[in-house]
Amino acid sequence: TFLVYMSFHLSRVTIGTVKIVLLPECRRSHSYSNTTEICTSLQPASNHSNETCPPGWQPFLGPEGATRLGILDSSFLFTYAVCMFISGYIGDRVPLRYFLSIGMFGAAVSISLFGMAFFLEIHSLAYFIIIQILGGMFQSTGWPVLVAIVANWFGMSKRGTIMGFWNWHTSIGNLLGYLIPGIWAHPDSWGWSFLAAGFIMFSINLAIFLFLPTDPEMLGLPSPQHQERPESTDSKETKAESESDPIEKTSLARKKRKRPAVKFFQALKIPGVIEYSLALFFAKLITYTFLFWLPFYVSNTS
Repeated sequence: TFLVYMSFHLSRVTIGTVKIVLLPECRRSHSYSNTTEICTSLQPASNHSNETCPPGWQPFLGPEGATRLGILDSSFLFTYAVCMFISGYIGDRVPLRYFLSIGMFGAAVSISLFGMAFFLEIHSLAYFIIIQILGGMFQSTGWPVLVAIVANWFGMSKRGTIMGFWNWHTSIGNLLGYLIPGIWAHPDSWGWSFLAAGFIMFSINLAIFLFLPTDPEMLGLPSPQHQERPESTDSKETKAESESDPIEKTSLARKKRKRPAVKFFQALKIPGVIEYSLALFFAKLITYTFLFWLPFYVSNTS
């Protein structure tokens, strides 16, 4: 699960790494009305007489380029936020491993399609927006499903420690999202940055589809929730009866696994949920601003 969400963050940061290639600072002043003005070769920059200006990529050139890049970010994040509710609802009702695999596969395809625009010479803003919407939709499956899997494996007394170590995947993924795609973040190879991120996601997705146990009971191990919960007299009597009857034992195990899913408004009534959600909202606002725009800002102010 650590590697899974690490790859999710790696793929998200890729666009922030490549923005400086899609819209070089020297291509922001002149308006480019069609693809014939894309400047397919390095030409002298009007405001850098001793340097060459990278060609950039249409439709992100000109004064509106930064706004259009911002539209891509907004398309991704808005879709991601809305679909997070849907993914959490579905994740409580379907096999987690299959649902996670489908989401991760779709995310890998979407990030790869973004990179294919370089090789196919696609310059349509609508194409990139659709890709970002699909990416946000599929990436929304990651967090709710993975948190549910981690919760299945660790009891309440250990979740704080485990989540502290496990949540390190965001920092590692963000770091690799700058380092690995950054290898190809050049005017003549930026498409490979997205394909590399997609390939990493494909590889990890194959491994989790084949080998990820979403619950300790899949391996014949006791559930940590059952170990921490003290047994009452009634539960001990029920356990004794079930042990004497194999059919009753199987039925009891199924009932334990089929816990009713929490509905949306029921979740909002849980103490602290709204407060923590608002705190996370503002924290994520700052985080994604840096992740998506820091390389672009540094490049344009250095």
